[in-house]
Amino acid sequence: MDRYYAITKPLLYRTIITKRTATAMLSMVWLLSAAIGFLPIYFGWNTSDGRIQNYGCPTECGFAVESLTYSLTIGVGTFFIPLFILYVMYAKILTISYAHVKAIRAQTTLYSQFPADGVRSDKQNTNRNTLAQHRATLTLFIIVGAFSVCWLPYFTCFTISPRYAMSTFPLMAEIFLWMGYFNSFVNPFVYGMTNREYRAAFKSLLCRWGKPENDYPPMNTPRAISTEPEF
Repeated sequence: MDRYYAITKPLLYRTIITKRTATAMLSMVWLLSAAIGFLPIYFGWNTSDGRIQNYGCPTECGFAVESLTYSLTIGVGTFFIPLFILYVMYAKILTISYAHVKAIRAQTTLYSQFPADGVRSDKQNTNRNTLAQHRATLTLFIIVGAFSVCWLPYFTCFTISPRYAMSTFPLMAEIFLWMGYFNSFVNPFVYGMTNREYRAAFKSLLCRWGKPENDYPPMNTPRAISTEPEF
């Protein structure tokens, strides 16, 4: 949603996405996730007979998905509907982003034929920012695509036929679940390959190991400000 408003409503972005709004949105996400994750377990909504699992036996950690009502509510409400909204928003974002890039290319051709130093400098800075936004959008679209590929098989089985798919084919269910976990392994590489700031952070963290602390400049050393795009 932050990227959506930044691209589609750039003039209103600062008034829509404020610190208070961001804090409220993040808090709502965490509270909703906690409620979805814990309440069904404690009330037995995930079992066919309403029993509460692992009650009175701290050595067990079982989680059965036997109720079709529960699986449909959780699967559709927490995966398929949000995923659909994401793709609709990113489709609009990419449409606008490509239109901006096309306009930049046309302006670049025009300014190369009729250069004007002052206007050209301002336009180049604006174009850099627009291209940076475009690259950031593509990066997030790749991340959402990787998330979909990794989690779609598991949530499909989870939503449609939880009792049959999970119990009849336990190996398949385990593979699909680990495909979802694999998404967390892929994300750092996707970010690292597409985001300059992440690459710099990884390089700083990994290269710092084994080096003495006195090899680094003091914290108050002035740092050059780069005008290059972030992505």
